[in-house]
Amino acid sequence: MSLKNRKLPVHDLQVIEEFATIEDDTEVHLLDVWKIDRDGEQERFSAYDDTKERMLLWYATDVPSVSIILKGGLKHNPPCNLYKTIDLFSRPRHFWNDCTTHYGKFKGEKNVGFMFLVELPLVNVANETVEDDSLNHGYLCAHTHSEREPDLAQSKILKLDGKDVIVPVGPLVDQKEWASECCLEDTYHVYDESLIRLRYLLKFSF
Repeated sequence: MSLKNRKLPVHDLQVIEEFATIEDDTEVHLLDVWKIDRDGEQERFSAYDDTKERMLLWYATDVPSVSIILKGGLKHNPPCNLYKTIDLFSRPRHFWNDCTTHYGKFKGEKNVGFMFLVELPLVNVANETVEDDSLNHGYLCAHTHSEREPDLAQSKILKLDGKDVIVPVGPLVDQKEWASECCLEDTYHVYDESLIRLRYLLKFSF
């Protein structure tokens, strides 16, 4: 496994910084970005080389769990305090395309926090309006919608291993299609670890 933070292309770093920005919040600062290359992930991930639509999403965790994830990936949820009141440990991994509701998860940890950016091929995705942590019949991933989601028309593109990856940096806009019945957050629930590729680790101060 390798971490690199000195050779990120300027365009890539600019897109990531934009993705990590909270509008009107001057207390949150991006300190560092590392590119992740975990042993074996590229080979496993190659099963989805033909998938055209891919998205970069956020994964939130607490500071003690960072090293566990870097070593073992997301095959098993680490003993993270982030969801200590909810029994999610035998359930899907949850990813977001908006980080603004997850920065605060780290404010009790000496004003330093980490988040991962994960590449997710959008293959065999179930669209839902109600959060359901049970295995969806025949689906590898479920997308629970919110009444406000990033404007995908303003997304940016990162080129990762020769593939175009959507980065949903657009502002949150109302989603009339999901307004009557939706979840509080726009969330992707992944049931198969092979869909997950850890791409970046970001460090913040608060």
